[in-house]
Amino acid sequence: MPTTNSGSSDGRGEPVRKRHAKLFHKKTRTGCQRCRMRRCDEGKPICSNCKRLDLVCEFPRVAAVARDSSKHSDKQKHSESDLESVESESRRKLELELFYHYSTETAKSIAIGESTQDIWGPIMCSAALRSDAVLNSICLLSALHKAHKEKLSGIKETIDVQKCISTYLHLALNAHHKDLEHLTAENIDYACLVSSAFRVYDFQRLKNRGLKPYTPPVDWLRMTGATHIVFLQAMELARDNPESIGWRMTSGAFYVVEERQKLQHSEELLHLLEHRESRERAEAWSDKTHMVYSLAISVVGAIWRFRDAEELCPELHLRLLILPMLLDDDFVAFVEERRPRALAILAHYFVMLRWLRNMWYIGDSGHREAWAIIQELPREWQGLLDEPLRMLESSRCQDTIV
Repeated sequence: MPTTNSGSSDGRGEPVRKRHAKLFHKKTRTGCQRCRMRRCDEGKPICSNCKRLDLVCEFPRVAAVARDSSKHSDKQKHSESDLESVESESRRKLELELFYHYSTETAKSIAIGESTQDIWGPIMCSAALRSDAVLNSICLLSALHKAHKEKLSGIKETIDVQKCISTYLHLALNAHHKDLEHLTAENIDYACLVSSAFRVYDFQRLKNRGLKPYTPPVDWLRMTGATHIVFLQAMELARDNPESIGWRMTSGAFYVVEERQKLQHSEELLHLLEHRESRERAEAWSDKTHMVYSLAISVVGAIWRFRDAEELCPELHLRLLILPMLLDDDFVAFVEERRPRALAILAHYFVMLRWLRNMWYIGDSGHREAWAIIQELPREWQGLLDEPLRMLESSRCQDTIV
């Protein structure tokens, strides 16, 4: 005869333990900390369970305090949420202010000539609606421009411009690096625009850097030269799309690169390659060294040939801005080593940068760097800088008269 669960066996000859009826009870809400999940008689100062088990009995605060604490916690969370909302609203308003300032003032202060006005103006602003990197770089340039105006006028801006510069530089760099990791035909325009924006930032840093004691502007050369990599990529990615911004921005530099390779303008500064015994002792010479210097004077020579021009032309403007992009890493290494010939070549460039001294982010940086190099070079190398020195003196006299 089959057995049932209520019997004494489970069918295997083993007795079945009778189950006790389950006691249902509500969990205590105000019991001691150890017994809150069990039945606590809430005896004070020690409940019976803790007394029996010889445990420390700790009661929480009364329910009213607990409720107040809960309300305070909810209020704090609500306040934190509101704070985040306020911060977001504050940031949006800040970026709107920076964007407006850029579109109405900064863009036209950067552009020279009609050929770049639309790039720095409507094109840049339109791209900011689709690219975080461009938007952040616009905020960076706007903050830089506001900082310049604040220093010039002595009138404090309504925003913390230095904090904005630091913040949007960081944000722009992060977004730009993400684009550079995967350059495509879709984002190369943004990469070119942002790289050009960073070039403005680099010139601003050059203008404000200290020169005593003098250190060659190696960081500036390398940071500005990094744009060259982006432009080389743009040449390939935008080649089939002549209407793209990347193509428009880089095509103007194509022939400059070709001139450099052909040493087309090196005759302008051939005297910088002259050898004298006193100079040769200071620098080891080789065919590679000769080529590095030849390429550098070809690039600088393309600017130097405009030294007697009466007004700035778009071609000179372009060359002045992109020159650091065209200098070899080997030449930058020579500058870092303070080789006199490399510094003398660089001085010829800085003297010509006077053409852009009215640009707020360049100012008198060219004159300052040229003077610093002249004072740095040993006496036997001073003869290479006769003409730059004459131009500096002439410019100083004109500034005094004005």
